[in-house]
Amino acid sequence: MFKVFIFFDLALLSYNQNPTTSPAFFYPKTPGITFLTTHQQAYEKMMPFDYTFMIPGTILYYGLSSIVAHNFYSEKHRQLLQTFTRPFVTPTAAIPSARTTQFDSSLFNLFGVKYLVFAPGKAPADLDLTRFRSVYKGDDLDIFENSDYKGAAFLVKKVAIVKIPELMLSKLADRAFNPYEEAYVEEDITSSLPQHSAALEVLPENSVTISAYNSNNVTYQVASSQDNFLVTAELFYPGWKAFVDGKETTIYRANYIFRGVVVPAGQHEVTFIFAPFSFRLGVIISGLSLLLMSVYLLFY
Repeated sequence: MFKVFIFFDLALLSYNQNPTTSPAFFYPKTPGITFLTTHQQAYEKMMPFDYTFMIPGTILYYGLSSIVAHNFYSEKHRQLLQTFTRPFVTPTAAIPSARTTQFDSSLFNLFGVKYLVFAPGKAPADLDLTRFRSVYKGDDLDIFENSDYKGAAFLVKKVAIVKIPELMLSKLADRAFNPYEEAYVEEDITSSLPQHSAALEVLPENSVTISAYNSNNVTYQVASSQDNFLVTAELFYPGWKAFVDGKETTIYRANYIFRGVVVPAGQHEVTFIFAPFSFRLGVIISGLSLLLMSVYLLFY
């Protein structure tokens, strides 16, 4: 009887959370959505200021990525995001929203934001159109492209150690901060540098391209003439491992919440793989459980 009750309880929950409404109505394919799905790569991010068609979470249905969601990945993520925007998020908020007046902030580049999305006619009148150029205007959305966007990963010229969290937040929020020029880390990275390297230097011929990208595996092709520090717009989180040409290397928490690694001079393949111990432990337990159940069914 208890199992029957649990079954119907879960079925009711499923119905409330996953209504039988056709996806065509719940996820409308408007011209603005079509523009984004054909122009925005999986590793590129948007910042929506209108949730008519951009409800956090549901945009994943379209394969789009946003820096604002129903929940933050961590408290550090919330703290950094709120240095330049004010996301309205409460436990009872059906549709959280984001507001900002700091469109000159360099943190758009740090978060890897390529597109700003507004309701029609709701973009700020003083929006710098030399930095955010209009790429789509329609009855559903107004979309602006960040002309400063240089990719989801980049090599920086300077790396400074800042161990005090409040000080690092202050430096990142400073208008003079350029994420393409410098990075802040909490640990000393000199131990990861080759013995011959005296400093990190980025030269014009350096390049970073993404050769593979999914939620658990990201691969970059990095070419440089000097040892460099690679900073990504992906979040630092326990369970990620980094490899340079197949050899595991240290992941540093860069710019408060992002991932960074030291890359030697030359051409290298840098791979990030999400492989938390909890997942491996779950696989082992599930495998043992399946084995024991098979033995039990076979003999008893």
